[in-house]
Amino acid sequence: MKSRRNASNPALRRAAVGLTAVAVALCGRAAATRADEPAPAATRQGWTVAERADFDHLALGSELFPLAWAQALDSAITGKPFLTGLDRHGLINDPADPNHLPIGLTAARAKFGTPMTMLGINCAACHVTVATYKGKSLRIDGAPNPIDMITLNADLADSTTKLATDPAAFAKFILLVVGNPEEKLRVGSTYPYAYQVLATMAAADAKANSSAMRTQLTAALAVLFAPRSVAWPVDCDPEGTPILGDPVAPEWLAKVVKIEGELAPALDALLLDLSKSGVPLGPLAGVARSQAAAQLATHLATTLWYLKQQSAEMQKQVMLRSFPGGTAGGPGRVDDFRLARNLTVNKLNIAFPGTAPSSIPILWGTNRVQWLGWDATADSTMERNIGTAVAIGAVLNRATFDSSIAPYNVFRLEEIASKVQPPAWPTTLFGPLDAAKVERGALLFKARCVNCHLDEAALKASAGAISKWIPDLTYGLDEVGTDPNRAVNFVNDFTDRSAGSPLPDSLKFLMKMLYRQNGVGPLDAEQLLGGRTESWRATGRYAGRPLRSIWAAAPYLHNDSVPTLRDLLLPAAQRPVKFRRGGREFDPVNVGFIEPPADAPAFLFDTSLSGNHNSGHEYGTDLPEADKSALIEYLKAN
Repeated sequence: MKSRRNASNPALRRAAVGLTAVAVALCGRAAATRADEPAPAATRQGWTVAERADFDHLALGSELFPLAWAQALDSAITGKPFLTGLDRHGLINDPADPNHLPIGLTAARAKFGTPMTMLGINCAACHVTVATYKGKSLRIDGAPNPIDMITLNADLADSTTKLATDPAAFAKFILLVVGNPEEKLRVGSTYPYAYQVLATMAAADAKANSSAMRTQLTAALAVLFAPRSVAWPVDCDPEGTPILGDPVAPEWLAKVVKIEGELAPALDALLLDLSKSGVPLGPLAGVARSQAAAQLATHLATTLWYLKQQSAEMQKQVMLRSFPGGTAGGPGRVDDFRLARNLTVNKLNIAFPGTAPSSIPILWGTNRVQWLGWDATADSTMERNIGTAVAIGAVLNRATFDSSIAPYNVFRLEEIASKVQPPAWPTTLFGPLDAAKVERGALLFKARCVNCHLDEAALKASAGAISKWIPDLTYGLDEVGTDPNRAVNFVNDFTDRSAGSPLPDSLKFLMKMLYRQNGVGPLDAEQLLGGRTESWRATGRYAGRPLRSIWAAAPYLHNDSVPTLRDLLLPAAQRPVKFRRGGREFDPVNVGFIEPPADAPAFLFDTSLSGNHNSGHEYGTDLPEADKSALIEYLKAN
């Protein structure tokens, strides 16, 4: 987790977990999406054009990485610009966005330090998906998206690590990023000579259409990357991350100054060689050359310092998501409550492995549910969403609780989410429904399923007026029989004080601090609650929910351990033990996603692992095949 510091606030921490980057055009770099790339057809689910645009890209306070720097970053995995092909991690291209950001990625000014534009992530990255079928695609709002946070984190962490350890990669990055207008303003105003040198070198390199200039810069940087007696201050207190524009603590500054002193002579020699070879350095000749070399040394050393610490912190985030003893989430699953606990309430150097990666839930109908979550734990949207914001990259000071989280934007996103309507079965894409089967399936659902999975139409018919909340139904672990980790872990997180306050207590305190910092008065605070009590409870049980448009929520069970509805109607012993996840091609017969081809990248879901068990919920498994087909047809139509 990265930190932000200033003179009065040495412990400002950024929980940079949902690490990613966005696709914004850069001179000499292709955008992540093409302007002519067709957008998928979209379901009609109650959002206005403006609401959909806000949900896709409104920043909630997540700050992951400077936008200008991400634009100049190469992926250590693909060898191509990091921002291209982010669908490899489950992000969805958005060719309609003027900045070419994938759905769910944001760009907003940093709240602390130098006012740079920062990359972030919001709700849509997880709660908007695309399904494909026979060459056509369909956007579904409010459905779980198979985003893979682990591969996304690892890709960015490894790419930044390469940048921070490979002088050739660093030289390429430096000459690319100098062309960004925001970087020009930042560096040009602070280190004008350094900026002029780098801009001149970048222009000369581009004009020659070669890497010769990069080769010369790489050679000069050798001293910067060589082993040294004066170590980089990366191993200092983890609160000491250098953030651009923040004052540097004296004990760390002394080390960086020593490193700059070692680098400056090499850069001075480089500038002299460039001048002799005819590179137009302009007013940098003579005495000004040494000033330029000194400025350049400072700029390059502090940039590399930042990147080295950024690399170390990103690798820590990868570790937290795949902590020893934990279970990998893979596409479409997160363990954000355990992650938020590790980042907000624990004493330093204490971490709890995430052993309950759970499916990203559907959004439609949540405005009718009082106790949210797979285990019905929270009558909360603001506090819950604050916890999620911490887990996807919001700045958080664990001493003062200063944070970059934007409460009004958090409320706006929740308000939009509450309006999304369940998608109807897309007959034009997946084919028509069998009316006779639907009718038969409705009878079976009423006889077998409705006691746990309430039908709101039936509730209204029997009770007259519908109450604000649907009935609160929960079931014990021994009764439902599904993997217990999610319910058990939250009980522990709710009650355990060995590493600090329980998560709900910390989130409640953080919400109050955010309101104070953002000038949220009592009337606005009441509105931001959205009719909720902001209460929490530990049930140790799982909730029964309505199954509206459940066809769009595959895979199934709270931990995604069963790939299709047809598999769910098999006894647990007959369900797939292992299956490959990550594809978007839909199977309208069995209702789920088809496994990716054997030669395509995929996540192997192993139900033998802790948190992944596919046991339990053996309801309807005794039905004859014809009745199972009828029940599935009804669930498509419902």
